[in-house]
This record gives sequence, C-alpha cells and structure tokens, in this order.
Amino acid sequence: MASLFNRRDELDALDERWASKRGEFMIVFGRRRVGKSRLITHWAESRRHLYYEATAGSERDHLDDISREIARVSGRRIYEEQPLTSWRAVFAALEELLDEGPILIALDEFQFLARSNAEIGSLVNDLIEHHKNDARLRLLIAGSDVSFFEQQVVGYAATSYGRRTGSLRLEPFSWSSIEPLVAGWSTEDRIRVWAIYGGMPYYLDEIDREADLGENIWRTVLIPDGLLRHEPEFLLAQESRIRERDTYMSALRAIAAGHTRLGEIAARIQRGPTEARFFLETLEDMRLVCRRYPVTKRGGTKVFYAITDPFLRFWFRFVAPTRAACRVAPPPVATCRRPSCRPSMSSSRATPSRRSATAGRWSTSRVRSRSGAGGVPNAFAQPMACAPGATRPTSWPSTPRAPFWRSAPASGASALTMPPSLTSF
Repeated sequence: MASLFNRRDELDALDERWASKRGEFMIVFGRRRVGKSRLITHWAESRRHLYYEATAGSERDHLDDISREIARVSGRRIYEEQPLTSWRAVFAALEELLDEGPILIALDEFQFLARSNAEIGSLVNDLIEHHKNDARLRLLIAGSDVSFFEQQVVGYAATSYGRRTGSLRLEPFSWSSIEPLVAGWSTEDRIRVWAIYGGMPYYLDEIDREADLGENIWRTVLIPDGLLRHEPEFLLAQESRIRERDTYMSALRAIAAGHTRLGEIAARIQRGPTEARFFLETLEDMRLVCRRYPVTKRGGTKVFYAITDPFLRFWFRFVAPTRAACRVAPPPVATCRRPSCRPSMSSSRATPSRRSATAGRWSTSRVRSRSGAGGVPNAFAQPMACAPGATRPTSWPSTPRAPFWRSAPASGASALTMPPSLTSF
C-alpha cells in the first residue's frame, strides 16, 4: 500500500474505529481539496469495503451508480443489470453485505445523496440503530459541504446527533508539516510557498519543483486554464449556505485589499452593517475568515477581519483584480513581456489593515489555529507572507536557470521591467 503524506493521526483514529467491538458510524468532512477522498480510499485499500462517491445528479443516477458498486462488492451482477429503484432497497442490500463479514461502507460527498432524497438521513439512522452492537458494520459518510455537515450531520439539531461514534474535520497541513515537501529549500522559499499555496494538499501537489516560483504562479493561477484560476469560486459554490456568491466574493476581496473593519466591508459590498455581519459570520463558520483584536484591547469592540487561508488571501489580493488583464493566454513565460498580468505585491506588507506597524499589533485570532505544534498561528500568517526586507527568489534550489522575468529579451525587444512589488517577494 502506497504511503500517505502527513495523515498519521487521522489514519490511527480510523484504525481504532475498525478495531472496535461494536458498530461504528464515522464522519469525515472538510473543505474542498483538503484530501478527504484520498484519505478514505487509502485507508480502505487493505480492508473489505464498498466506496461510493456521489456527484451532482438526479436520484436515478445515484441509484444506478451505487447499484453497480454493490454488484461489484457482492458479486451479484443482478444489481448491475437491474439497478435498485429505491433507497430502502439500497440499504437492504447494504445490510446483506454484513453476512460475509466486517465491511467498511463509505458514502463520499454524502450531501448530494441527502439532497436527492430526504429519506436517506432516516435510513442511515435506522441502519446504525439496528447494528449499533454489530462489530461487522463500519459506516462512514464524508463530504466537502462543511455547512451541511455541521448543521445536519454533526450539529446538535441533526437527526444523527448522538449516533455517530467518531468524527474528523480534516484540516490543511500545518506550516511545520510541509517541510518534507520542500526539503533543501531555504527558509525564505518555504515562507513564499506557504504564503501563496498554504497547506492544502491539492495545491501543494501542483507545485513543479523544477520550476521557479514565478513560473508556478503563472502556470497554476494566472493563465486562463490554470488549475487554480477559479478555485475560490468553486469553493464557495460547494457550500450549501452560500446563496449570493458574488457578495461573498466581494467581501473576501475587500478584506484582502485592506478593508478589514465592518463598516469598510459593508461599504465595499454595498450592504448595511447588519447584513454585512451576516455574510462575515458565514465566512467565519467556514473558517475562511477570522476576527482579530488589538493586543491592548482584546475582547473589545475594535474588531478587524482577516482571511485565514493563505491561498485565498493571495488570490483575492493579487489575482482577482488582474484577471481581465490575463484573460487572453499570454506567450510562453520565457518570452512574456506583459507586466500587467503580474500584479504588484509591494502593498502586501500592509495587507491586514493597510495601517502602519500592522504586523506586530495583532493578537492570535478568535478562531483558534488548527496548525498544530510548530505551526504558524492564523493571526501571524498574513503579516509573515511578505516580511519586510525579504528578497525575490532567484530560482528553486534544484533549478540553475534564472526566473522567467530575468530571461534575455528577444531581438529588438526591451528587457522586462519587473514590478517593484515582486522584488520584495
């Protein structure tokens, strides 16, 4: 079985549930791209299991797809040739799988199933209630709609409250834990990578370690078909609580630009303070935004808002304002001379509030850091992103060539003038 990077604690928790002498009902959830499906499939490889990942679609699509999976696990092709036509029939077929011994039944992206039929929640509860003392059952549901899971699966008001035997909210990697991914790189380069990509496994996996930082930003974020070009929009679209995505996008962009007080944000999104507070509280529940207070007045009325995720902070500060300039695919990066597509980064030093001496004035955030031992607290990640006096990377350690912005100019062309902002990044 292939190794899984930096999820030892989570795997140990799942192993403990598998070894239990009773029926287990486990919940794994977390935001998009954090690695839930990879964790579950990796853990399930060495065990008898049925894994089904739902997608957006009709109830009929879901029934056909899970019937095929039941046919594969049970060896009964009848389920594939004549798919089950109701969820009661599906759960009856799942119970039959217990006759052959312990099994993990993993329903990933469960929110899509629940939305297709309101009865599914009750069927899950019935299955757990009937087999709560049956050591053969290991039921796991997972998903990336954090709001749905907190309100309807994990929360006090959820119908499954009190029935689950374990839950994991998967978090991004901490600052200290990504060190093996950047072994041999300087501390400055590690800070730069963290300030842009954060600790999300999917984002870090897209880094080309044979290219310099500028090329990686261009390839993954700036060009029209970059893999992370529209990531924030996809992230907000995944959440069931998000009804006015454009307003949430505007609020995040306002915070990233330095408008961190409630009144400033309300003015930017053109809403009253009460409405603006509602949007911000939703973003806080999603752990995308946190509150900060001056060290000398902690708990007072002077509140500042900050984006907790490094990549979102980078995207809304530097990418969102320049997307129009980068809409048309540029020439190859080695010869590109379009500085309009490379945003100015000098102002990032004052990102928290655009006030002087910002970096040293904030206490830790109200949302407690989940970075773990050695991690960078959320409250200090933003000022740390572009520390004063930092210098631009010349290249990744394994790459002898100069960054693309230092490439020799083509014949008859003037040399590219690097935006002053990037010289401090």
